[in-house]
Amino acid sequence: MIDCILAVIILVITGWAIAKNYDAKVVLFAAGLVMLYLALISGNDVLGAKATSGLAWADPFKVIKEQFVRQFSNAGLIILTLFGFAAYMSHIGANDMVIKVLTKPLSKIKHPALLIPLVFWIGTCLQIIIPSAASLAVILMATLYPVLRAAGLSTLTAAALIATTATIVPTPLGGDNVVAARVLGFENVVDYVFYHCAPITIPALFVMGIVHYFWQTYLDKRQGKELEVLNQESMIEENRPEKNTPIWYSIFPVLPLFLVIFFWVFFRKAKVGLVEITLFSLVPAVISELVRNKNAKETMKDLRLFFNGM
Repeated sequence: MIDCILAVIILVITGWAIAKNYDAKVVLFAAGLVMLYLALISGNDVLGAKATSGLAWADPFKVIKEQFVRQFSNAGLIILTLFGFAAYMSHIGANDMVIKVLTKPLSKIKHPALLIPLVFWIGTCLQIIIPSAASLAVILMATLYPVLRAAGLSTLTAAALIATTATIVPTPLGGDNVVAARVLGFENVVDYVFYHCAPITIPALFVMGIVHYFWQTYLDKRQGKELEVLNQESMIEENRPEKNTPIWYSIFPVLPLFLVIFFWVFFRKAKVGLVEITLFSLVPAVISELVRNKNAKETMKDLRLFFNGM
Protein backbone atom coordinates (compact mmCIF):
# COMPACT_ATOMS: atom_id res chain seq x y z
CA MET A 1 0.00 0.00 0.00
CA ILE A 2 2.82 2.40 0.90
CA ASP A 3 4.51 1.59 -2.42
CA CYS A 4 1.36 2.62 -4.31
CA ILE A 5 1.03 5.87 -2.34
CA LEU A 6 4.67 6.79 -2.99
CA ALA A 7 4.27 5.98 -6.69
CA VAL A 8 1.20 8.21 -6.95
CA ILE A 9 3.04 11.05 -5.18
CA ILE A 10 5.96 10.77 -7.62
CA LEU A 11 3.56 10.76 -10.58
CA VAL A 12 1.75 13.85 -9.30
CA ILE A 13 5.03 15.70 -8.79
CA THR A 14 6.16 14.61 -12.26
CA GLY A 15 2.96 15.89 -13.85
CA TRP A 16 3.27 19.19 -11.98
CA ALA A 17 6.89 19.66 -13.12
CA ILE A 18 6.01 18.98 -16.78
CA ALA A 19 3.03 21.37 -16.52
CA LYS A 20 5.46 24.02 -15.23
CA ASN A 21 7.53 23.59 -18.41
CA TYR A 22 10.44 21.73 -16.84
CA ASP A 23 12.24 19.62 -19.44
CA ALA A 24 10.03 16.55 -19.84
CA LYS A 25 12.89 14.15 -20.63
CA VAL A 26 14.84 15.14 -17.54
CA VAL A 27 11.76 15.06 -15.30
CA LEU A 28 10.71 11.59 -16.48
CA PHE A 29 14.25 10.26 -16.17
CA ALA A 30 14.57 11.60 -12.62
CA ALA A 31 11.14 10.27 -11.65
CA GLY A 32 12.01 6.79 -12.90
CA LEU A 33 15.30 6.82 -11.00
CA VAL A 34 13.63 7.96 -7.78
CA MET A 35 10.97 5.23 -8.08
CA LEU A 36 13.66 2.57 -8.61
CA TYR A 37 15.47 3.64 -5.43
CA LEU A 38 12.19 3.80 -3.50
CA ALA A 39 11.59 0.21 -4.60
CA LEU A 40 15.01 -0.77 -3.24
CA ILE A 41 14.42 1.00 0.07
CA SER A 42 11.06 -0.74 0.49
CA GLY A 43 12.74 -4.13 0.07
CA ASN A 44 11.94 -4.91 -3.57
CA ASP A 45 14.45 -6.18 -6.13
CA VAL A 46 14.66 -4.06 -9.26
CA LEU A 47 16.62 -6.82 -11.00
CA GLY A 48 16.43 -10.59 -10.72
CA ALA A 49 19.03 -12.51 -8.74
CA LYS A 50 20.88 -13.54 -11.92
CA ALA A 51 20.87 -10.06 -13.43
CA THR A 52 21.91 -8.07 -10.36
CA SER A 53 25.20 -6.18 -10.42
CA GLY A 54 26.06 -7.39 -6.92
CA LEU A 55 25.68 -3.86 -5.57
CA ALA A 56 22.08 -2.97 -4.76
CA TRP A 57 22.69 0.77 -5.07
CA ALA A 58 24.00 0.31 -8.64
CA ASP A 59 21.11 -1.88 -9.85
CA PRO A 60 18.78 1.03 -10.78
CA PHE A 61 21.38 2.34 -13.21
CA LYS A 62 21.77 -1.14 -14.68
CA VAL A 63 17.98 -1.24 -15.18
CA ILE A 64 18.21 2.04 -17.11
CA LYS A 65 21.07 0.74 -19.25
CA GLU A 66 19.16 -2.42 -20.13
CA GLN A 67 16.08 -0.36 -21.05
CA PHE A 68 18.18 1.77 -23.39
CA VAL A 69 19.71 -1.30 -25.04
CA ARG A 70 16.36 -3.07 -25.34
CA GLN A 71 14.49 -0.08 -26.79
CA PHE A 72 17.08 1.09 -29.27
CA SER A 73 17.87 -2.40 -30.53
CA ASN A 74 14.33 -3.08 -31.78
CA ALA A 75 11.30 -0.81 -31.42
CA GLY A 76 13.43 2.28 -30.84
CA LEU A 77 15.28 1.84 -34.12
CA ILE A 78 11.98 1.44 -35.98
CA ILE A 79 10.60 4.65 -34.47
CA LEU A 80 13.78 6.59 -35.26
CA THR A 81 13.69 5.41 -38.88
CA LEU A 82 10.02 6.35 -39.29
CA PHE A 83 10.63 9.83 -37.87
CA GLY A 84 13.61 10.33 -40.19
CA PHE A 85 11.46 9.29 -43.16
CA ALA A 86 8.66 11.67 -42.10
CA ALA A 87 11.14 14.56 -41.79
CA TYR A 88 12.49 13.96 -45.31
CA MET A 89 8.98 13.65 -46.76
CA SER A 90 8.05 16.98 -45.19
CA HIS A 91 11.15 18.66 -46.58
CA ILE A 92 10.61 17.57 -50.19
CA GLY A 93 6.91 18.51 -49.98
CA ALA A 94 5.56 14.98 -50.39
CA ASN A 95 3.47 15.19 -47.21
CA ASP A 96 1.93 18.43 -48.49
CA MET A 97 0.85 16.66 -51.67
CA VAL A 98 -0.84 13.87 -49.73
CA ILE A 99 -2.84 16.40 -47.75
CA LYS A 100 -3.64 18.39 -50.89
CA VAL A 101 -5.05 15.28 -52.59
CA LEU A 102 -7.11 14.14 -49.60
CA THR A 103 -8.47 17.55 -48.59
CA LYS A 104 -9.40 18.86 -52.05
CA PRO A 105 -13.01 17.53 -51.81
CA LEU A 106 -13.52 19.58 -48.62
CA SER A 107 -13.71 22.81 -50.62
CA LYS A 108 -16.97 21.60 -52.22
CA ILE A 109 -18.81 21.29 -48.91
CA LYS A 110 -21.13 24.28 -48.40
CA HIS A 111 -22.17 23.78 -44.77
CA PRO A 112 -19.18 24.67 -42.50
CA ALA A 113 -20.36 22.57 -39.54
CA LEU A 114 -20.30 19.40 -41.66
CA LEU A 115 -16.57 19.90 -42.07
CA ILE A 116 -15.97 19.26 -38.36
CA PRO A 117 -16.32 15.44 -38.30
CA LEU A 118 -15.02 15.06 -41.86
CA VAL A 119 -11.82 16.98 -41.15
CA PHE A 120 -11.21 14.97 -37.98
CA TRP A 121 -11.61 11.67 -39.86
CA ILE A 122 -9.46 12.80 -42.79
CA GLY A 123 -6.78 14.01 -40.37
CA THR A 124 -6.91 10.62 -38.70
CA CYS A 125 -6.39 8.91 -42.06
CA LEU A 126 -3.41 11.18 -42.69
CA GLN A 127 -1.91 10.10 -39.36
CA ILE A 128 -1.91 6.53 -40.70
CA ILE A 129 0.44 7.73 -43.44
CA ILE A 130 2.40 10.42 -41.56
CA PRO A 131 3.35 8.82 -38.22
CA SER A 132 4.88 11.94 -36.65
CA ALA A 133 2.12 13.79 -34.79
CA ALA A 134 4.23 16.96 -34.64
CA SER A 135 4.97 16.91 -38.38
CA LEU A 136 1.33 16.30 -39.23
CA ALA A 137 0.14 19.14 -37.00
CA VAL A 138 2.59 21.61 -38.55
CA ILE A 139 1.59 20.61 -42.09
CA LEU A 140 -2.13 20.76 -41.34
CA MET A 141 -1.77 24.19 -39.73
CA ALA A 142 -0.01 25.45 -42.84
CA THR A 143 -2.31 23.85 -45.42
CA LEU A 144 -5.66 22.86 -43.94
CA TYR A 145 -6.12 25.55 -41.28
CA PRO A 146 -6.54 28.40 -43.82
CA VAL A 147 -9.10 26.29 -45.71
CA LEU A 148 -11.12 25.69 -42.54
CA ARG A 149 -11.07 29.39 -41.62
CA ALA A 150 -12.07 30.35 -45.15
CA ALA A 151 -14.95 27.86 -44.95
CA GLY A 152 -16.26 29.67 -41.87
CA LEU A 153 -15.04 27.59 -38.91
CA SER A 154 -13.91 29.50 -35.85
CA THR A 155 -10.23 29.70 -34.93
CA LEU A 156 -10.59 27.44 -31.89
CA THR A 157 -12.66 24.85 -33.73
CA ALA A 158 -10.15 24.62 -36.59
CA ALA A 159 -7.24 24.35 -34.15
CA ALA A 160 -9.04 21.75 -32.02
CA LEU A 161 -9.66 19.52 -35.04
CA ILE A 162 -6.01 19.64 -36.05
CA ALA A 163 -4.74 19.14 -32.50
CA THR A 164 -6.78 15.96 -31.98
CA THR A 165 -6.05 14.18 -35.28
CA ALA A 166 -3.17 12.16 -33.79
CA THR A 167 -4.95 10.25 -31.05
CA ILE A 168 -5.53 6.49 -31.25
CA VAL A 169 -4.79 5.79 -34.90
CA PRO A 170 -4.51 2.11 -35.91
CA THR A 171 -1.40 2.36 -38.07
CA PRO A 172 1.52 -0.08 -38.31
CA LEU A 173 3.79 2.95 -38.83
CA GLY A 174 2.96 4.46 -35.42
CA GLY A 175 5.67 4.33 -32.77
CA ASP A 176 3.16 3.57 -30.00
CA ASN A 177 1.79 0.57 -31.92
CA VAL A 178 5.30 -0.67 -32.68
CA VAL A 179 6.19 -0.63 -28.99
CA ALA A 180 2.86 -2.21 -27.97
CA ALA A 181 3.27 -5.03 -30.49
CA ARG A 182 6.79 -5.80 -29.24
CA VAL A 183 5.79 -5.71 -25.57
CA LEU A 184 2.80 -8.00 -26.20
CA GLY A 185 4.91 -10.48 -28.13
CA PHE A 186 3.62 -10.00 -31.69
CA GLU A 187 6.16 -10.87 -34.40
CA ASN A 188 4.37 -8.66 -36.93
CA VAL A 189 3.02 -5.25 -35.92
CA VAL A 190 0.31 -5.53 -38.61
CA ASP A 191 -1.22 -8.50 -36.78
CA TYR A 192 -1.52 -6.41 -33.63
CA VAL A 193 -2.92 -3.36 -35.46
CA PHE A 194 -5.47 -5.15 -37.67
CA TYR A 195 -6.74 -7.79 -35.27
CA HIS A 196 -6.51 -6.09 -31.88
CA CYS A 197 -6.10 -2.32 -32.23
CA ALA A 198 -8.34 -1.47 -35.20
CA PRO A 199 -11.53 -3.20 -33.93
CA ILE A 200 -11.44 -0.92 -30.87
CA THR A 201 -10.04 2.32 -32.27
CA ILE A 202 -12.10 2.62 -35.48
CA PRO A 203 -15.48 2.72 -33.66
CA ALA A 204 -13.96 5.05 -31.07
CA LEU A 205 -12.68 7.43 -33.78
CA PHE A 206 -16.11 7.44 -35.43
CA VAL A 207 -17.74 8.44 -32.12
CA MET A 208 -15.06 11.09 -31.51
CA GLY A 209 -15.86 12.72 -34.87
CA ILE A 210 -19.56 12.92 -34.00
CA VAL A 211 -18.79 14.28 -30.53
CA HIS A 212 -16.49 16.88 -32.11
CA TYR A 213 -19.43 18.19 -34.16
CA PHE A 214 -21.72 18.74 -31.16
CA TRP A 215 -18.98 19.93 -28.81
CA GLN A 216 -17.38 22.47 -31.14
CA THR A 217 -20.70 23.92 -32.31
CA TYR A 218 -21.85 24.16 -28.68
CA LEU A 219 -18.68 25.98 -27.62
CA ASP A 220 -18.88 28.38 -30.56
CA LYS A 221 -22.46 29.29 -29.65
CA ARG A 222 -21.68 29.58 -25.94
CA GLN A 223 -18.73 31.88 -26.55
CA GLY A 224 -20.68 33.92 -29.07
CA LYS A 225 -18.20 33.33 -31.86
CA GLU A 226 -19.23 34.81 -35.17
CA LEU A 227 -18.12 32.68 -38.10
CA GLU A 228 -16.27 34.99 -40.41
CA VAL A 229 -15.27 33.92 -43.89
CA LEU A 230 -11.65 34.84 -44.59
CA ASN A 231 -9.73 35.00 -47.82
CA GLN A 232 -8.08 31.72 -48.81
CA GLU A 233 -4.63 33.30 -48.55
CA SER A 234 -3.87 33.50 -44.84
CA MET A 235 -0.63 34.64 -43.24
CA ILE A 236 0.35 31.04 -42.65
CA GLU A 237 -0.08 30.15 -46.30
CA GLU A 238 1.75 33.28 -47.49
CA ASN A 239 4.78 32.55 -45.33
CA ARG A 240 5.02 28.94 -46.45
CA PRO A 241 7.88 28.45 -48.96
CA GLU A 242 6.88 27.26 -52.42
CA LYS A 243 8.45 23.89 -53.22
CA ASN A 244 6.86 23.31 -56.66
CA THR A 245 6.44 19.68 -55.67
CA PRO A 246 4.79 17.43 -58.29
CA ILE A 247 1.41 16.07 -57.24
CA TRP A 248 2.58 12.49 -57.84
CA TYR A 249 5.00 12.88 -54.91
CA SER A 250 1.98 12.01 -52.77
CA ILE A 251 2.86 8.36 -53.51
CA PHE A 252 6.03 8.41 -51.41
CA PRO A 253 4.58 8.96 -47.89
CA VAL A 254 2.00 6.23 -48.57
CA LEU A 255 4.55 3.74 -49.94
CA PRO A 256 5.70 2.28 -46.57
CA LEU A 257 2.09 1.62 -45.57
CA PHE A 258 1.34 -0.12 -48.88
CA LEU A 259 4.51 -2.23 -48.61
CA VAL A 260 3.80 -3.23 -45.01
CA ILE A 261 0.36 -4.50 -46.02
CA PHE A 262 1.76 -6.10 -49.21
CA PHE A 263 4.36 -8.16 -47.35
CA TRP A 264 1.84 -9.00 -44.63
CA VAL A 265 -0.67 -10.37 -47.18
CA PHE A 266 1.61 -12.09 -49.73
CA PHE A 267 4.89 -12.81 -47.91
CA ARG A 268 3.96 -13.45 -44.30
CA LYS A 269 6.94 -15.77 -43.78
CA ALA A 270 9.42 -13.19 -45.09
CA LYS A 271 11.50 -11.52 -42.38
CA VAL A 272 11.10 -8.00 -43.75
CA GLY A 273 10.63 -5.39 -41.02
CA LEU A 274 9.55 -1.77 -40.92
CA VAL A 275 13.12 -0.48 -40.98
CA GLU A 276 13.90 -2.25 -44.27
CA ILE A 277 10.56 -1.18 -45.78
CA THR A 278 11.04 2.45 -44.75
CA LEU A 279 14.59 2.59 -46.13
CA PHE A 280 13.40 0.98 -49.37
CA SER A 281 10.64 3.62 -49.65
CA LEU A 282 13.24 6.35 -49.12
CA VAL A 283 15.31 5.31 -52.15
CA PRO A 284 12.80 6.17 -54.95
CA ALA A 285 12.09 9.51 -53.25
CA VAL A 286 15.81 10.39 -53.23
CA ILE A 287 16.21 9.27 -56.87
CA SER A 288 13.20 11.37 -57.89
CA GLU A 289 14.66 14.42 -56.13
CA LEU A 290 17.98 13.82 -57.88
CA VAL A 291 16.30 13.68 -61.29
CA ARG A 292 14.03 16.66 -60.56
CA ASN A 293 16.73 18.96 -59.15
CA LYS A 294 19.60 17.71 -61.34
CA ASN A 295 21.93 18.54 -58.47
CA ALA A 296 23.56 15.58 -56.72
CA LYS A 297 25.28 17.73 -54.10
CA GLU A 298 22.07 19.47 -53.07
CA THR A 299 20.15 16.17 -52.99
CA MET A 300 22.75 14.61 -50.70
CA LYS A 301 22.59 17.68 -48.48
CA ASP A 302 18.81 17.35 -48.23
CA LEU A 303 19.18 13.66 -47.36
CA ARG A 304 20.88 14.71 -44.12
CA LEU A 305 17.41 15.74 -42.94
CA PHE A 306 16.55 12.04 -42.74
CA PHE A 307 19.25 11.57 -40.10
CA ASN A 308 18.35 14.85 -38.39
CA GLY A 309 14.76 13.63 -38.23
CA MET A 310 15.95 10.49 -36.47
